[in-house]
Amino acid sequence: MKRILVTSLLLSCLTLVGCNPITVTITPSEDLSNISVEVDGVSLDNINVEEDGSVNVSFDNPGSSTVIQDESDSPKEPVLENTAADVQENNEEQSATAEQTTTNSDTVQKPKDSYGVFKELITNHLTSYDNIHSIELNPEVVDFSFISKLDNDWARVEKAYVVHLKDIDRVYLVISYDEMSADYVTEVYEVSDDVPTYCVTKENVRILSYEPNSGIFSTEVTINVMGTYWASMDYVLDDNGDFLTKGSVFAIDSSYNVERHTLTIIKELPVCTKDGYENLQPGTQILITGTNNENEMYFTVVGTGKEGIISYERAGEYGNVVINGVSESEYFEYMSYAG
Repeated sequence: MKRILVTSLLLSCLTLVGCNPITVTITPSEDLSNISVEVDGVSLDNINVEEDGSVNVSFDNPGSSTVIQDESDSPKEPVLENTAADVQENNEEQSATAEQTTTNSDTVQKPKDSYGVFKELITNHLTSYDNIHSIELNPEVVDFSFISKLDNDWARVEKAYVVHLKDIDRVYLVISYDEMSADYVTEVYEVSDDVPTYCVTKENVRILSYEPNSGIFSTEVTINVMGTYWASMDYVLDDNGDFLTKGSVFAIDSSYNVERHTLTIIKELPVCTKDGYENLQPGTQILITGTNNENEMYFTVVGTGKEGIISYERAGEYGNVVINGVSESEYFEYMSYAG
């Protein structure tokens, strides 16, 4: 490094004096704290050696100079600490060293596994700062190959969050992915060992956003009862890594497509309203507004706004929806199912 600095100084001096034959003498001290330069017997004293070891020479204002009388009539050979050939050789050595370092790095470095990525993010962002509770991972960058269902060309991760539950000092990875053609799944893994440890799977749940201060995940849930509907529900992550609903009602917004959420009754339908149990007559239209996603669908009667509940259950090998033991398809003129 010192040789390069001295060489740079020499080249700067040559630029100053032009291409005429000259005699340049550069005499550095061992630690480069002092450098004396003589050009054709003229001492340049506007040379500054900075604390970081760099050399600063100002040519716009050369400052004072002192003529040094030569004791010999014969011209002196310039005393150079480095030559142009030395500079070229030094540069080639540095390039070769850098190239070798790059090659060795490429050879030694191993691709990071999924946990390696999580651990790095957690170490750098979660445990280092008290005010950070979560960080969103980029699904396009992080390797999620450990998820068993991501084994086809259609599957893709949409959302991924690393969540640090500070009260219990446990870290979880919450992933929302499309298994195939809008078949959304949310899974939770605990990141506390050499690999992410599986906790729970929630079918038909798609994460839309996460609010770290409240710990609430806003989701869209696919409902497949009396047709296919998309309902909103808030979820929270508990201390054991379970993904739990914050409320009991999956709200279905019918305002953007009233026709799709409207069912026409073709067979007397037993329901429960504020007036008690009753049968809705054929020709009556109802608007689906929500569900508990277990055994109840909520509706309003078109025209009157009367609210009610349809009780249902799943039966048979495929979990077909039945109402009072009768298939749902016998009660409605048409039901719109996705897929």
